[in-house]
Amino acid sequence: TAEEYLESLKGKVWLIPKNFLEVSGEVLGEGKFGSVMRATVSSQGRPQSCNTQVIPRLEEEHLRKAMLRDLDSTIRVGQHPALACLLGICEEPTATLVAMEQGENRLKQWLLGSRALTHHPQYAAQHSRTATAREEVVLELAAGLASGLAHLEQVGVSHGAVCARNVLMAGETGAKLAGFGM
Repeated sequence: TAEEYLESLKGKVWLIPKNFLEVSGEVLGEGKFGSVMRATVSSQGRPQSCNTQVIPRLEEEHLRKAMLRDLDSTIRVGQHPALACLLGICEEPTATLVAMEQGENRLKQWLLGSRALTHHPQYAAQHSRTATAREEVVLELAAGLASGLAHLEQVGVSHGAVCARNVLMAGETGAKLAGFGM
C-alpha cells in the first residue's frame, strides 16, 4: 500500500521535526503535487534556506503512489554538489513538506542578465563582448552540470527536462540542477 511504501522511504531520509522547519508562506511556484515555498530548516544548529514543496494529503491512490515514486527517486539521488538535493521531509497532520536545497535564481535569468549589448552597451563596445559572463565561468557551470547528470545516470534517475529554467545558481560560479524527482 501507499502507506507501507511511505514508511519504507522514511527510513532513508531525515525526518525533520516540525519545529526545525519554518515555511515563509512565499509561494515560489507550483510543483506536481503542491505549492513550492521558501523556507528555513535548522540543520546542525544552523538555519539553512530551502525550497519546500507543501503536498496536501492526497486522497487518490494513483496520485499518492506517483508522489511516492517521485520521492523515492529524489531519495535515491543522494547528495551531489551540482544537484539541488533533498534535505528531508516533515510530516504534518494535513500535509507532507519536502525540503530541497535552494538556489538564488535560475540560470536563465543569469544568462539574460549577462547580455552586455542589452544591459551594459558601454562595456560591450569597450571590450568587444556580447556578454558579461566570462567563458571560464560558463565552462565551469557546464562541467558541474555534466557531473550532476552523470551522477543521475549512475543512480538510474532520468531528468527529462534539462533546461536553463531548471538550473539554480549557487553563488557566482556554481549551479545546481533541479527539476528531477519532486
